[in-house]
Amino acid sequence: MAKRGRKPKNVRDLSERSIKDKKKKIIEIYKRNALNISKTCRQAIICRATFYNWRQNDKDFDNDLKDIEESYIDDLETNLRVLAKGLPKLDEKGRFIGWIEKPNLKAIEILLRVKAVNRGYGLVPTEEIQREEKLIEKTEEELFEEIDRLRQNMKTYNG
Repeated sequence: MAKRGRKPKNVRDLSERSIKDKKKKIIEIYKRNALNISKTCRQAIICRATFYNWRQNDKDFDNDLKDIEESYIDDLETNLRVLAKGLPKLDEKGRFIGWIEKPNLKAIEILLRVKAVNRGYGLVPTEEIQREEKLIEKTEEELFEEIDRLRQNMKTYNG
């Protein structure tokens, strides 16, 4: 039996073990709450500062959270691909007969801008945006002149 006023040797170990268990629980809650830190901290009964402190000072905890975040992003990319492709409606023989959900053009655009940059689908350079803004300000006559100028440039370029 321990003497009065003295703590047993394993109190620190129990404390570290309980913190480790708490972190495991937080990881589960974080995943269940779709990466919502506020909800996670509220349900785990810790403050945000503790969450960030543990994340900064415990590489294993941080890596576990990063794995969840990467998995979540993978799921979002999968959903984006489904939106981009659409959901075809097939008959009993597997032939296309229409759409359950049509392909989403915005999803296609996002995927091309992110995944096909090397094919020219990246974000529009700033100069191009400024040029487009200037075109909006032009009169119809000025736009036709611009089109004619571009056609001449194309003829010169194509030979």
